[in-house]
Amino acid sequence: MKNVVRKNKGTAVSSEKSKSPKSKSPKTKSPKRTPKKASKTQAKVSKVDPKKLERPITAYKFFAAAEANKNNPDTSFARYSKLTPEEQKPWKMKAAESRKQYQTAKADYSGPKIKKGPKKPERAFKYYWNENKDRISTEYLKGNSDAIKGESSEEIAKLVRVAFQALTPKGRKKYHNLANKDKTRYEKEFAAYSEDSQ
Repeated sequence: MKNVVRKNKGTAVSSEKSKSPKSKSPKTKSPKRTPKKASKTQAKVSKVDPKKLERPITAYKFFAAAEANKNNPDTSFARYSKLTPEEQKPWKMKAAESRKQYQTAKADYSGPKIKKGPKKPERAFKYYWNENKDRISTEYLKGNSDAIKGESSEEIAKLVRVAFQALTPKGRKKYHNLANKDKTRYEKEFAAYSEDSQ
């Protein structure tokens, strides 16, 4: 009797399990992308001038705006270019007026100008390149008089690179010293630049 009861309980439990709704697995939300921080130069540009000068409007833009107001779907440049000079004249006059306004506004404009940072330091290879490229290229072109211009410049670049890599540490020292001097120059100028920009 007990066994039967157990079986009944077991079946009752199993029937309850079958009746229960399927448990849904929780939805995993994709991680939210954090917006990229604006670089220092972008931040400076956005802060610099809210009243930025707008460029003059072209004759085509005047034409396209007028056609859009008429609910004309074809405002393509191809259509504008097919117009006769007389049909283009009113738009060109408006463009000339817009250009004049821009020029006068530009003359009166005294907004802040973005100060560019210091020139980045050159690497040792660049100094070697500047000093030896002409010599290597003349040697290469003497031996290959039928060389094509584009191809020859690639070959010369390879030859300069190979020549630099073949230098001994003593031979490279001169170029590394120049690069180190330039690096210190850059660090000083950058420190002064970052102080000014704050």
